[in-house]
Amino acid sequence: GELRQCADALGGRIRVLDLGLCDGAGDDLMGALAKHCKSLRDITLHSAPRLSDKGLKALAAGRLPLTACKLLRCCGITDLGVTHLVSRAPGLLTLSLDASPYLTDIGVASAADSCPSLTSLSLSHCPLVTASSVLPALRLLPNLTSLDVTGTAVTPGESLTRSVRSRAPP
Repeated sequence: GELRQCADALGGRIRVLDLGLCDGAGDDLMGALAKHCKSLRDITLHSAPRLSDKGLKALAAGRLPLTACKLLRCCGITDLGVTHLVSRAPGLLTLSLDASPYLTDIGVASAADSCPSLTSLSLSHCPLVTASSVLPALRLLPNLTSLDVTGTAVTPGESLTRSVRSRAPP
């Protein structure tokens, strides 16, 4: 559609793409971005019902120099798509997967393993995410300065508090 034509036309010039609330953003667009927007560093999608793991796999195949990826309320993505994406984007500094109802500890662990430079990780309102992945992520991500686990199954227990406190500057 029109978004795909825009991706084709913008080509290598586009570095930041924020599609906001865009119903038309989906798997086809991700393929076009991967093919034509080789300089894309920062992408934001909000409430993209047509985006699935297939689209994340297509985006990952482009091996784009992504440093920020914000997929907010993209309900069609799962651990599989997230794993594809992060495995091909080791330079990610910011990853937001807010309100991804099918994201579990597997996807969080993949992000922590694949993107050691993450400084910001937002998992708010991902109800299947637990401390079983968040605590190891804190240990694996030494540069992490922002973590949002609001609305997850992570409770602010002693082990989480201790991990956060140990990362605080003196």
